[in-house]
Amino acid sequence: MTFLIESFIACALFTLFVFLMSRNPIKSIFNYPPAIIERCDQLGLVDASNRPGGTVFYVKKIFAMMIFGVLLGLLVKYVNGCETFLCGALTAYALWVVVNWFDAIVLDCLWFCHDKHFVIPGTEDMTAAYHDYGFHIKGALIGMLLGIPSALVAGGIAAIPSNNNEDKAIRQMCEEIHDQYPMATLQDVYKTCYQDYFGAEHLVSDTASARLYLQKELEECRDTDLSLMPKREPTGFRHRFTRINLACVVNGEMTEKELLTLFLEAAGKDNAFDDNWATEWAKIESIALKVCPTWTNEPLQAELRLAAEGNHAVRHSEAFRNTYHPHYRIVK
Repeated sequence: MTFLIESFIACALFTLFVFLMSRNPIKSIFNYPPAIIERCDQLGLVDASNRPGGTVFYVKKIFAMMIFGVLLGLLVKYVNGCETFLCGALTAYALWVVVNWFDAIVLDCLWFCHDKHFVIPGTEDMTAAYHDYGFHIKGALIGMLLGIPSALVAGGIAAIPSNNNEDKAIRQMCEEIHDQYPMATLQDVYKTCYQDYFGAEHLVSDTASARLYLQKELEECRDTDLSLMPKREPTGFRHRFTRINLACVVNGEMTEKELLTLFLEAAGKDNAFDDNWATEWAKIESIALKVCPTWTNEPLQAELRLAAEGNHAVRHSEAFRNTYHPHYRIVK
């Protein structure tokens, strides 16, 4: 989806540029077929100083290609999420190819060749030259080659290690959730990050209630397959807390009292990481949807944003509960 949006915007911007140039077509005369350039030269309309060729011209072209490659690299790195040379180069080149052929087929063959606004005075009789579709297709094929250097530069930019370790940690967390829990949704990403941010404070009203609820849940899950989740699993991407699977108590690896004590320690009000959860969730959501576009669900996203604004917790998604049977406690 991100690539489609980028392609649409790039083609729209290029179309706007061509439209503006069509108001004074002589300025782009060197993009016209050779026969039209020759006629305009005979009419004294061509500014020889702008004619392609010479060392200065090619230095400018190379410099422009490098700058464009850097801009493409920044785009595919921070918008498309590319972190390797191959991903950056291929994504940048694919975007170039889309715009290149859009230019050749839509803007040149369908628009330029048939719009009188592009006809330069004195060349009105050169219909065949203006309808030279082969000239534009040949130009697109050359454009395929010209896009390679910029794509290589973009790949190099994408491969530069990011100084933002937090973004990298969020991406890694999302990849791990997607790989380990294919049925997980964005709601489950919210839950683990919320637990990582606040600890277990939202789960504890008082010690007695926490003890009774733990005893009740232990009884209920003794006949449940608890092996579908790890016995110990870090929360979120900062790993400030750990989920302890109740299987550890059921199997005798720790006592109910030990787990309850650890759980209550994670419920202190001073355990919250910060007081700006809504802003943090907005960042996590943005990265998560780039890592796993299938998590896109606009109604759910709106619901989670509203929950984040009020610092509210959520349950695991129904799909997650039915598939993985989560029964655990948060501990430090």
